Amino acid sequence: LAPKRTLDLNGRIIMSIGLQGAAGVHWLDDADTGERIAVAPATEPLRSMPRAFQFSEFELLATAHGVAIVAFADDLTVRADLEEVVIERSAGLSVTSAESRASDMAARLANLAFERGKWDALTRGTARDVIRGLEASAADLARAKRTPARIALARAYFIHGLYSESAGVAQLTVAEDTDAQRDRELAILRVASAIQMRRLDDARSLLGQDILRDDPEADAWRAILEARQRNWPRAMAGFVASQAVIAAYPEALQATMRELHARAAVETRNFGAALAELDALDRLDRELVRQEEASLLRARVDEAQGRLDDAFAAYQRIHEGKDREAAAEAGLRAALIGLDSKAMTREAAIARLETVSAVWRGDRDIEPETISALGRLYAEDYRWRDAFATARRGNTTYPNHEKMRTLHDYAANLFEAIFVDGKGDSIDRVQALALFHDFKEFVPPGARGDEIVRRLAERLVQLDLLDGAADLLQHQIDHRLTGQYRSALAARLAVIYLMNRKSAAALATQKATRRAELPWRVKRARALLEARALSDLSRTDLALEIIASEDGPDVDRLAADIQWQGRRWRAAGETYERILGDRWKDRTALDERARSDVIRAAAAYALADEPLATDRMRGKFGAAMANSADARAFRLLTSPAAARAGEFRELARHIARADTLGEFLEEYRKRYPDIPPRQPKRDETSRPQAGAEPKASTPGQG
Repeated sequence: LAPKRTLDLNGRIIMSIGLQGAAGVHWLDDADTGERIAVAPATEPLRSMPRAFQFSEFELLATAHGVAIVAFADDLTVRADLEEVVIERSAGLSVTSAESRASDMAARLANLAFERGKWDALTRGTARDVIRGLEASAADLARAKRTPARIALARAYFIHGLYSESAGVAQLTVAEDTDAQRDRELAILRVASAIQMRRLDDARSLLGQDILRDDPEADAWRAILEARQRNWPRAMAGFVASQAVIAAYPEALQATMRELHARAAVETRNFGAALAELDALDRLDRELVRQEEASLLRARVDEAQGRLDDAFAAYQRIHEGKDREAAAEAGLRAALIGLDSKAMTREAAIARLETVSAVWRGDRDIEPETISALGRLYAEDYRWRDAFATARRGNTTYPNHEKMRTLHDYAANLFEAIFVDGKGDSIDRVQALALFHDFKEFVPPGARGDEIVRRLAERLVQLDLLDGAADLLQHQIDHRLTGQYRSALAARLAVIYLMNRKSAAALATQKATRRAELPWRVKRARALLEARALSDLSRTDLALEIIASEDGPDVDRLAADIQWQGRRWRAAGETYERILGDRWKDRTALDERARSDVIRAAAAYALADEPLATDRMRGKFGAAMANSADARAFRLLTSPAAARAGEFRELARHIARADTLGEFLEEYRKRYPDIPPRQPKRDETSRPQAGAEPKASTPGQG
């Protein structure tokens, strides 16, 4: 196989390699170097690329069969046609051979914006004298001739660390001289100033200028930009491709670039390249190199290669140094290593991380990693509030950082474990309530989040904060749930409204969530609640009508309560007597519930002026009540002369005012204990025989 330069239909230069039977193009990313490699395999017969071909925008690798291309240009595309593999760019290739590329590189290195000779000339003397001289020279020239002088002034500003001034002069030059927009040196100066000012988006935009297309010096600054934005594989590839430019730069810039190259190598786990760059830094002027940063990177290599004791000792030493950024990262890594190796106690490691988190606000990954580590340690130590507060800080400060997204997910899972899975059962109910309200953003989405809200509502009920519980469930019903489960949860909300003496709200909730198809169990519970709410609103007939088709002990008791509330004394007495059934035949002592039913039946008959029924109650239960705590009340209620006694009237008035809501709710919770309501199974929609309890489904049914 051999490459052939040709033109496409639009007259742009492309490269083609004849390869019949190509099986598509597959792009691979080299994790160590950051290179992008396009591979085009093919069917037989074997066709090889006998040697490598290097061009300015890509390299053809030697192959045993098929084609492999290393892309240098970001917009390089490779496609496989029927009989050939085509390499192209949107604006066409500028294909040159390795020999002409080397010659071109030598010419470009002699004309660098930061060429050593120009740099050294501007560092002779004091910065003040150099800059004032250049300012005067630029001011004395006519406007049409100021551009070269202004470029020199912008370069001087940059060299002496006045990056904003350098950018300002460069911008003024471009604004006043349209030809300056095509000046390569000025374009490099603008890019470099933007990067040094951390205006990275502006720098990337400036690097897209046509004048900097395929420019080796621009590629070196592009590598710095990628490093500043933590795009380590791209930065690594850029530094590798820019070695000639970096070597030609003055040592002050070399120190920065080689330090970033070493860090990119560490982050991409290319430790051989990292050590080579660190050795190159050692050969530069020590005053230009951040020595503690270099030591930190060597410790990173030691840590990655398993020399943990050496790394820990180095981190501890660097943490006490004067380079605050290096000290912060060293403190972070010392805490993590010390915690794993038991060289530091858990308390000491947390204290170290808290210190780093408080003192360092940088543009590196130090703060996000510190926040992430602290949040997890707090959670492991059951410091829930600290854990959630730390995760919130990460969300606020670095909302798009991968580690912060991971920490947020961790916090959301922790929130779920506390409020759903029982991990926080030991937390005081008030503290749990405060934890929820303070960190609502960690409620997980979907059904699990709904579950947390419902469980919190139950905690509010336990604290007698009924309005808050009702608000939570009402929001779930109005905005979160649909279908049968919404109706089931509405039953629970109705209970809370009844407990809070808001019968009208309970009734409105039931009406708003009414459905034709509901499981029998849910439908029956809702009917009882609706009847109770209607009874509290003095709508006795409608309340009794709703439960007329239901039966069972709980229905009888509710009917008795409704009749009692509606002052239908005779009917109430008969219902209470029916509830007691044959209990009068039982020789065992009556329990408190049975005695209460006897007293109410007797009082109802007495209030209804039913002497025969009163005599019947005395005959049935006189003996059983004689030795009970309610003996005197029963004797008074069933006395033939009771209606004429003032003491009876006071007792009857007291019994009539008795509130049966508490008893109703207690009975309701015994029969329908699901908190929160479970989602019903299909076989519950069929109603069982009258009076029968709903049976649990067995495997294979439903």
